[in-house]
Amino acid sequence: MGLFGKDEQLEENKRAIKKLNPKFSFTGIKPALKDVPSFMEDGEEFVYATTGDFKGVCLMLVTNKRVLVLQKDPLGGGKHVLNIPLGKISDVSYEKGMVFSKLLIADGKQLYKIKQVSNDDAEAFVDSVKKIIASSTDKALSEGLHCPYCGSENVQPLGQHHKNFSIGKAVGGAVLTGGVGAVAGFLGKNTKQTDFVCMDCGEQFKR
Repeated sequence: MGLFGKDEQLEENKRAIKKLNPKFSFTGIKPALKDVPSFMEDGEEFVYATTGDFKGVCLMLVTNKRVLVLQKDPLGGGKHVLNIPLGKISDVSYEKGMVFSKLLIADGKQLYKIKQVSNDDAEAFVDSVKKIIASSTDKALSEGLHCPYCGSENVQPLGQHHKNFSIGKAVGGAVLTGGVGAVAGFLGKNTKQTDFVCMDCGEQFKR
């Protein structure tokens, strides 16, 4: 893709973000914004966007597939990436301050903290993540999802909190895989599937 194509994509992304969050400021995050297309899959869409401080000024995106946090040094000094598939998120919340909040995202193994998020944006960001995850769960249930190993319909998406279920533990206290290793592995995959775990036999599968 030529330079014109890249600039066109950048402007399209900026318009999409501004539509989702009219108060969004692009100050300091243009280098990160240019990297967004390299993480997006076919059919992936922005759900919400804001900025914060994750080892520097960062772009924070919620899509219909993941939470993506990008921090890139405008002088080429490196970048930091937080890329968590929605199915791996075990908890998302925020600690409200006078003006800014601290966003907390857990993937079942590690807790990530993003500072300097405006109070309104922190609330909207958390609500967006929870709604997308809930929508994914409802869709799976409506389609009659069942375990391909034992046939049970007692299945849950990985990363979801449900009664009698703790992320990181399942049938017989078995520890679920996840965390930073899983996130790193995800970067090299091009899949639209979601990970599930059977609460009866403990097997994991994708749908």
